Amino acid sequence: MLVPRTFDLSKQTEGPGLAVLEKAKETPKPAATVANLPPPIPPAPIVVARVEQAKGAFLMSNGLRTAIAAGCDLQPGQGLTTGDSGRATLVFPDGTRVKLESGTRISEVKSEKGKSLEVEQGAVSAVVAKQDIDKPMIFATPYGTATVVGTSLRIAVVPGASGSSLLQVMEGKVQFTNKAGTVMVEGGHEARATRANHTSRAMKAEGLLEAWGTIKVSFGPENRTLPADCVIDSGKVYDDERGHGWNRAMQGLTSPGEYSDPLEASFIGGGSRQVTRTWWMRVPKGRYLVTVCVGGVGLGVADQGPHMVKVQGQTVVNGEPTNPNRPFIRKEVLVDAEGKLTVVIGGHGTTQRTSDKDDDTLINYLIIQRR
Repeated sequence: MLVPRTFDLSKQTEGPGLAVLEKAKETPKPAATVANLPPPIPPAPIVVARVEQAKGAFLMSNGLRTAIAAGCDLQPGQGLTTGDSGRATLVFPDGTRVKLESGTRISEVKSEKGKSLEVEQGAVSAVVAKQDIDKPMIFATPYGTATVVGTSLRIAVVPGASGSSLLQVMEGKVQFTNKAGTVMVEGGHEARATRANHTSRAMKAEGLLEAWGTIKVSFGPENRTLPADCVIDSGKVYDDERGHGWNRAMQGLTSPGEYSDPLEASFIGGGSRQVTRTWWMRVPKGRYLVTVCVGGVGLGVADQGPHMVKVQGQTVVNGEPTNPNRPFIRKEVLVDAEGKLTVVIGGHGTTQRTSDKDDDTLINYLIIQRR
């Protein structure tokens, strides 16, 4: 049998095999070229903000409109829009939150030299984390620019030739600028602007409710120090400018004594067995959870009532007295309002009377929360 022979060219000192080996050693390996390198890894996209909540919302980018869901990231220059019943919430890396109401369109969301966005139409509310003084957050509208270092605010825009923007500041300060100049808007105030002018004033009850989604109405004398989310109703007759009031003049009074809750320390009394008094407040159309508080010691008598309160026609407090063992009654009711909230006190229809021979309702405050 024939056995194959093998040759070790590295040990060969002469002959054709050695020439082949030497030539292989001399031949350089081909240099790496661009064509045979692996493709470069693209840089990670810059994320300006993340969509935390989305319903009926769409991403606007390069002229395209794409439906989105929670968890979507926004890149520089992109925008969002919400449908007629849509909503969305943006969260920036520093915790700043911007909520889009229905029918809202924002664009040019950026963070290169401080956060900024443009509100083209609709309304946004924001809680802005404290920003560097040289890198404030900018909310641009067609009618002016709001510069924010850290605060809670709401901006609404009505576009068009006769359009306007409304800036509502809940707390902190916001600088608002347009062609008419610059105004500093403080917490509890609002600024309304067109392209050529702007005005600033304290927010009315309806504006506070619209901006915050909740408001407390304290019945009692004027010029009392209360939390920022409270308005005082001193018993004046309703007028549209104020946006709330009674069907006839009432008197706001303060109860004697010490109270841990300042809202319990005052009241308006009215109504009786058959007599009623009506209070109104202008509100945006919607559903509201209303908390009613009645009772206290009035002008010094611990027994009060029987209290009777109806909200939007629904009985909330039904002829119930208060006394030292139960000085206040607080009850809630869920109601719908078509632009006006109505509260009626009195008309309990019983023969009950307190030790001071009275039978009126003492209403202390309302808490109105939008649902």
